[in-house]
Amino acid sequence: MSDYAAKVFGFATFGRVYGSLIAMSGAINLSQPLIDAMDHDIFHDDPVPVNAVLATLGFLIGTALVVYVRVQGAKVMKEHEKQDDEWRRNSVIHEEDESMFSEY
Repeated sequence: MSDYAAKVFGFATFGRVYGSLIAMSGAINLSQPLIDAMDHDIFHDDPVPVNAVLATLGFLIGTALVVYVRVQGAKVMKEHEKQDDEWRRNSVIHEEDESMFSEY
């Protein structure tokens, strides 16, 4: 999990993201006795409903994370393209200025 957090979110926000993931994992682990009790009492030892709910939640959270990373990546790429265009425009302007001065 730490490798994933570092590669996807970068080292600048690593502590915050990794800490949030660990805290969420701990909160879910604290709910394990409740899930076991629900499995035994409500569903009469049938793990299928509990597994279906947990799988659905995992899918939804995973999908939301992938969509978030994709949207943020697109924003970063757009910003990099804008900076590259500005750099190219400035370098062309400087080349024109240098050519004007070389004529004299």
